Amino acid sequence: MTEVERILAERPEFSADFLKEETRCEFFCDTRRKKIWLVLLDLAMEFDRFCREHGLTWFLVGGSMLGAARHRGFIPWDDDIDAGMPREDYEKLLSLMPEFAAPYELQAPGKTPGYFFTFARLRNVRTSALNPAFALQGFNMGLYLDIFPLDEWKPDGAEPYYNRIRDLCIDNSNYMRRSNPYLPEEGRQRAASWSGRDPMDNVREVEALARQFNGTGAAFWSHAVITLDAFRHNYFRRECFGEIIRLPFEDITLPVPAGYDSFLTSQYGDWHAFPPVEKRGDLHSDEDMQPDIPYEEALAAYCKNKGL
Repeated sequence: MTEVERILAERPEFSADFLKEETRCEFFCDTRRKKIWLVLLDLAMEFDRFCREHGLTWFLVGGSMLGAARHRGFIPWDDDIDAGMPREDYEKLLSLMPEFAAPYELQAPGKTPGYFFTFARLRNVRTSALNPAFALQGFNMGLYLDIFPLDEWKPDGAEPYYNRIRDLCIDNSNYMRRSNPYLPEEGRQRAASWSGRDPMDNVREVEALARQFNGTGAAFWSHAVITLDAFRHNYFRRECFGEIIRLPFEDITLPVPAGYDSFLTSQYGDWHAFPPVEKRGDLHSDEDMQPDIPYEEALAAYCKNKGL
């Protein structure tokens, strides 16, 4: 039984009709994409259940919050779910890692061997989101839900800290590429540019920089451990998070901060506006997402192709 089949059998919220191909916002959503979404929704439901059981606060952030507010579900060209948690809840979550059972696996730096991203991920280990750059790093690469801690933040004068976090994240990414000698030239160049520093030292420095304003009553929060956005788009007024509500998301509801309009405006500006049609493409095209294939099978096929 594939994970898609299991989810349809165990989750009454969804029917096989969910997998039907359709066009949304001038973007074609094929059955494979719908299967990916179904696995991600199952991950979100399991994460939501777990957090409720343990009294942990979480909410959608980034593109997933935008999807809930603007699309009542996934942005049609998106293929992951982003979650945020107050730092205290995030740390408690990591202390409960062993309580997740297959097919779910929580991964975090310093706790999952070979995993040196600076945030946590909840994976479905019976699916695959193989990224060739890190394919031989040793941790499972199933489809995933990203989990970012949010810390208090004082933006005045903090851009150098943010830039330092970005450089440390890139350095860890370069380190993990070193495990794969079969990268294309650009990947080999990135691997060769690793600083030589222990990746866990980088993680610890990121944590220290991100946490430095906690306990100060700062007017903003930031998920500064991840720096894909420009500095000015990655801090949010703390009152955004004063209340958590639930919004429709596909066939279920998921939590968002009541101040989601302020949050999204800080991150995206006019978040109601759609990107041009030509820019509505896959956001994670470097990952081979396979909802019907366990990661071990996808990895074995990759290794066979490389003659390993």
